[in-house]
Amino acid sequence: MGIYAIVTSELDEPDDRIIEIYRGLWRIEESFKITKSNLSARPVFLTRKDHINAHFLICFISLILARIVEIRLKNKYSIEKILNSLR
Repeated sequence: MGIYAIVTSELDEPDDRIIEIYRGLWRIEESFKITKSNLSARPVFLTRKDHINAHFLICFISLILARIVEIRLKNKYSIEKILNSLR
């Protein structure tokens, strides 16, 4: 039927804003996927907390740089294609 329900705790936001936010969630999910698969954030073979924190900081900075390159290329190429080209 093309009908779906969105449950939210944001009661002060207008309906169209809630729908806009919901439609943007795929970018967050895609970022997790890229971080885990393309940037090899997992598995972590480190034991010291400072090393683990540094590893995830490097992965996060890599994600930011990849997104900047993606935007500068006007979203013509996926991050996976960009990373493969850089490799």
